[in-house]
Amino acid sequence: MILGAVAGIVGPAGSASAAPAPNCTIHADVPTYSGGNIVYSGGATCNYPLFVEITLQDNGSNVADTETDCGANVYCSDLGLHPNRQGNQQWCSVVRVVVFTPGMRDYGTKKACETANW
Repeated sequence: MILGAVAGIVGPAGSASAAPAPNCTIHADVPTYSGGNIVYSGGATCNYPLFVEITLQDNGSNVADTETDCGANVYCSDLGLHPNRQGNQQWCSVVRVVVFTPGMRDYGTKKACETANW
């Protein structure tokens, strides 16, 4: 049998073997308060290498972010710290995932918000 590579997938010569569709589970953690800072975090597990960006929102406005390029790993997470401010805000973690399929694909986002009165 003669083997040929088609789009990075090895199969019988002349066959077109499609790569599987990305499949990810995204988790956004509810921000927490620790030592005067807001801790925001999250991550994802995918069947492809991925990139994770986590944004902290203060009453709906983006105030901080952190990102991680996880290379060939299929699990990726990150966390960031941001100083708390006086008053009661609603803090949210927003996780955005990009997967490196044969080409890059913006996979999706997930959001988690706190309801405490810090």
